[in-house]
Amino acid sequence: MLEIQPNQEPFLFVNNSLKVEYLKSASCIVHLSPDDWFFKCHWPKNPNMPAALQIETMTQVGGMILF
Repeated sequence: MLEIQPNQEPFLFVNNSLKVEYLKSASCIVHLSPDDWFFKCHWPKNPNMPAALQIETMTQVGGMILF
């Protein structure tokens, strides 16, 4: 399924735990690491995944429903 995803590292947030039910649902577990690039620049003393990247992750997973 991931071979149809056009995003590549470090902007690919979908991993191999992707589960898709065609035209119904999609879900995945995103494995984050303290070393991820966005933690170094997004609130360094209180790191969190930026909302824009959370939405991008949902978009990547949601797009898989269609394929």
